[in-house]
Amino acid sequence: MLTSLRIQGFKAVFDASLPVGPFTLIIGRNGSGKSSAIEAIQWLRDATFLGIDAATSAEITFKELLNRRSDELFLDLQFQRDEPTPKVHYMLGVGLSKKPSRPIVLHERCVVGRTSGARTVVHSRKGERGPAYRWITGRGGRLAVRDGNELGLKYTRTRGSTGAQDLVDFLERAVFLRLSPTAIATPSRSEQRAWRPLLAEDGHDLASMLLRMRASQRSRVAKRLQTIFSDVEALEVHAADKEIRFAVRERMRSRGGTRPFDIPSPLLSEGMRRLVAIFALLELDPRPSLLVIEEIENGLDPWTLQHVLDALRAVSGDIQILLTTHSPFLLDHVEPDEVTHVRREKGQTTYERVSSIAEVAKYQGVLAPGAMYLSDVFKSGAKRRNGGTT
Repeated sequence: MLTSLRIQGFKAVFDASLPVGPFTLIIGRNGSGKSSAIEAIQWLRDATFLGIDAATSAEITFKELLNRRSDELFLDLQFQRDEPTPKVHYMLGVGLSKKPSRPIVLHERCVVGRTSGARTVVHSRKGERGPAYRWITGRGGRLAVRDGNELGLKYTRTRGSTGAQDLVDFLERAVFLRLSPTAIATPSRSEQRAWRPLLAEDGHDLASMLLRMRASQRSRVAKRLQTIFSDVEALEVHAADKEIRFAVRERMRSRGGTRPFDIPSPLLSEGMRRLVAIFALLELDPRPSLLVIEEIENGLDPWTLQHVLDALRAVSGDIQILLTTHSPFLLDHVEPDEVTHVRREKGQTTYERVSSIAEVAKYQGVLAPGAMYLSDVFKSGAKRRNGGTT
């Protein structure tokens, strides 16, 4: 999993470190910087496999992604596959070229290990006339990457660079969700691309993902749904005329008793569509490495939301979970060390683990965590550090 992440110059974030663990819930006001941290990780994933040009959406330019006080995006992250394996320290700087004005890699470095035996598997040197080029080391010797649109990190997999290769595999299986019930209900079409995420962020290719799953996996998704909707019997997928659709089979009353009916995705509730997407990801083999869900509470009632939260925490030993929310209700169902509070003051975004705020311990047992958030207890630590000002 990712063990630490520092972001400089990306959207709302000028310079901040995000605490991450196996299960992390991020809460904060609108515009505070919750999504900025998520999008920085997603940008790195896309840049690794598609190039830094393609990682920036068509609606905005890379220059517009940069924080107003920055002329460079810098990411500094640490990763570890498991306890016996060495940590991986990866640093990336991306800026704008002069002619033409497009994003290019300025510097990139990846170090495996922390002792005297640490190995630098990606190292940047500045070219005489252009951007930095990278040396990638591995079993096959050294490889030079001079394309300013490509990350050297991607090539550590083919060079057999243990540790860095684990990070690339982790990024490849990371899933970022901003689910759209309308997109989920739209029939999927087979897509032929060199690389694509396990599930698109809006969920438009959910039916295709379900089709690729084994029948036993879809059966387990249906059982997860059954714990919330007792009438659910199965999850069905149909492919015809180059379109793929899914339906949930439920037992309903009809003339002469009850019998099963297939309810196509456009007729399912918005909450049911979201649940199918989330639960299906938990049954993939292999599972996602990182599952990020923006505003997890959308479309879910409080009872269902608590059930989903429990399901996500149960798999957090295998999947790193990162959630954003606006809901104080969720805080009453997680531990303080699982919550990160985001605030933005005078143009500066900061991320702080709630368990590190002294006032939270002071009110423990007196106020529920959700009430602490609404009462601005989370902000009191910042006030004290800033001499009483916010």
